[in-house]
Amino acid sequence: MARKIAIICISLLVLVTSGISVYHTYQVRETMSGMITEAKISAETGEKEKAAKLAEQATAYWEKEEQALIIFIHHTEVDTLTDVMAKLPSLIEHDDLSEFCSELDQALNIMEHIWMTQLPVIQNVL
Repeated sequence: MARKIAIICISLLVLVTSGISVYHTYQVRETMSGMITEAKISAETGEKEKAAKLAEQATAYWEKEEQALIIFIHHTEVDTLTDVMAKLPSLIEHDDLSEFCSELDQALNIMEHIWMTQLPVIQNVL
């Protein structure tokens, strides 16, 4: 009987931990996507200062969240997004808006890929 209880407790612990990691990834995705999308719209409409501020905020947010996400996400994906986010401030400073918007699109795609790989679906399990 004690083994069954231990198995149930361990299974519940794994499920709860998995749920928390998926929820946290979802929160980061939503926040990052909002900041990045808004920065892209600002850059496309010529609001360089606003785009720069949003890019800096997104970069700072990512640097903070990266430490938690690296625990349960492939390091290559996290590193790729970190590299993209690091480029943003210098691109907007040097008025390279087309490259800035391109990097923002890449950041959105990477964030979406990270989200899709964290979903508990059969394709990710196999």
